[in-house]
Amino acid sequence: MAESWRTSAFVVRLIAVLAASVAFAGVILITEPPGPGLDPDAASYLGAAESWAAGSGFRVPTARWDSPDSTQRLAHFPPGFPRAIALPHALGLPAPQAARLVEALAAFFTFAILMTLVGDAAGVVPSLVSGALLALTPAMTTVHLSVLSEPLFLACCALLLLAMVRGPRQPWWAGLAAAAAVMVRYAGVAAGMAAALWALAQPGTLVMRLRNAVIAGAPTLVAVGAWALALHTARTEESIRSFAIYGDLGPTLALGRSTIVEWLAPSGDPLPFAGWIATGALIVLVAVLVRGTRLLLTGARNGAARDVIAMRTLAALATLASTYVAVLFASRLLADPDIPLDERLLAPLMVLVIAAVVIAGARWWMAQEGSRRGLLARVALTAILVAWSAAAFARVRDDIEWTAEYGSDFASDQWRRSPLIDWARTEARDAALFSNWPVVGYFHVGRPLRELPETYDAHVLRAFSDTLARRHGVILGFDAPSPGVVRPDSLARLLGLVELARFSDGRAWGPARSSRLPSTMPSTVPSTARR
Repeated sequence: MAESWRTSAFVVRLIAVLAASVAFAGVILITEPPGPGLDPDAASYLGAAESWAAGSGFRVPTARWDSPDSTQRLAHFPPGFPRAIALPHALGLPAPQAARLVEALAAFFTFAILMTLVGDAAGVVPSLVSGALLALTPAMTTVHLSVLSEPLFLACCALLLLAMVRGPRQPWWAGLAAAAAVMVRYAGVAAGMAAALWALAQPGTLVMRLRNAVIAGAPTLVAVGAWALALHTARTEESIRSFAIYGDLGPTLALGRSTIVEWLAPSGDPLPFAGWIATGALIVLVAVLVRGTRLLLTGARNGAARDVIAMRTLAALATLASTYVAVLFASRLLADPDIPLDERLLAPLMVLVIAAVVIAGARWWMAQEGSRRGLLARVALTAILVAWSAAAFARVRDDIEWTAEYGSDFASDQWRRSPLIDWARTEARDAALFSNWPVVGYFHVGRPLRELPETYDAHVLRAFSDTLARRHGVILGFDAPSPGVVRPDSLARLLGLVELARFSDGRAWGPARSSRLPSTMPSTVPSTARR
């Protein structure tokens, strides 16, 4: 029996490493030029990585319109992902290619660790099933197609789970993994909470458990505290977050529901009755999870070794999932009203749910052996998995093919072939540039751009007009709408700016001879000029 267990464990690890190698190669392939996708956040990650590698600290290549510097200190994101990119970048890789390597390595560790944990808990076949479901989950493709911090965050969470399951009496390992997670994404606070709660829940005296909980949670507190202190000492203009009470959860919950529906009923085109299909799939998942967990719990109480491991793994997954959900909602309510429950934010939760359902489902599957009713249940579950896998594969394939042909976000044809950007490179070389999409300066113009004002307040517009004239500035106003700043065409009309160039994707404006707003300008801008 012991020899069989060792053989099974070896096969699980071998398969996990092979699958992880395929995941590594897959990320490299799907991010070939015109990839990787350049989300607006990528300007912060890549720019901060380049500046840190150059010894200038973590600087973001955009700034407010009134900033004396065209860059600003990284604050909206923690420095873990930029630092990881900076390491291969310092060895000679361009920053986007360094990011591709980091994300591919992150995928390797995520798949290797999760498939190993599932395999140890449930066996070789469930390990393979978990890897396939992870690869087919559209959210996993989404976060690996672009320069985003989620892949590295997922790898840190996988390391945390490994430490929780394998070393429950060594809280330092879980604490360090959690600290790494929070330095990649602020939502990693959930990882620190999970590590501390896990240590507190382990057998032992109260004093020992409290001590281990402090040890597990301390690295996260130290990491966040040190970063916050560094930002405060540097007197950065942007804080990590502005704490208040932000209500109106309706749109946030609606987006979360839509994200879950698209996960459980994937389709490239609108799918009839998608909500009902997703509801049915969710009911099946919950039923399998509950039934399988009960069977595992019974086996663990009876001393079955694999069931004990499976229950420990399920408990670790549930702990991290619950703290992650708690942190998401607390952050939405108290720190950032713009937090969206989209594929990026819910991807870690999807990964945890997949691992838990496969472990519990494998035990449920075994319990169905030998009965006609059980055979019908197996056939039904297999049909559901096959149908979901086919639909998910079609969605993932479409996403990859579209990105390979047209690019994604700011790496798409719309921006790479922009005539307005071409004009800025040649005709506005000596001008200070302002834009409703300042990240295009870093991605395509070759230098930082400043943002447009966020408000139509007359005092702000008057100050901006003076700044534009003093700096001999040029506004690059793209037709693509940009949230959070004023419309460039409305701004140009209100300030009486001169149109310098007009193209299919936007216009360029410069200051008029008179650099100041007329003294008769009303203090409140008419609503027709607003967005």
